[in-house]
Amino acid sequence: RCLDTDNERFVPQYSAWRRQQKGKGTMIRGSFSWYGMASFCFTDAKMDSTIYCQIIEEYVLPLFNEIQPELLIFQQDNAPIHDSLQTKNFMKERNLNILEWPPCSPDINPMELIWQTLQVRVYDHYNGFMNVSDMEEAIEREWDKVSVETCRKLIEKMDRRLAAVIRNNGGHVEEN
Repeated sequence: RCLDTDNERFVPQYSAWRRQQKGKGTMIRGSFSWYGMASFCFTDAKMDSTIYCQIIEEYVLPLFNEIQPELLIFQQDNAPIHDSLQTKNFMKERNLNILEWPPCSPDINPMELIWQTLQVRVYDHYNGFMNVSDMEEAIEREWDKVSVETCRKLIEKMDRRLAAVIRNNGGHVEEN
């Protein structure tokens, strides 16, 4: 997920959030599950399939292995780095169960709601960051405050959100 800082609107992209402060920025990659917020990382690297697979290997697979991996479903959108042959082979080699995902569908992506929550919390409580490090510390503090209950509610809402998108013929749905 990326944030276009010129006009404060969200630009859909897999679970990443880009935020700039005084011309410098950071990219966040993160995930959550039924069990709560998972690990996340900051990166300033231009994301490609190789870096994406490295992040999955380092930050996501250890979590999958702690839980019953055969019961987990990995959700990502259709960003080019997610749909590349390299990424598909990586996922297949690791026997990850990938959820098929419709294109251009941030309305039904629960991670998008996490990013929105973080944006509100960070910028309502921490204004005027002096540097990227201060901004990253604020984001990390707020990330750690997202409760297991919040994660579970977002997952439980998925059926309703999917039904709402279908009722709207694929159109935008407000949070419900």
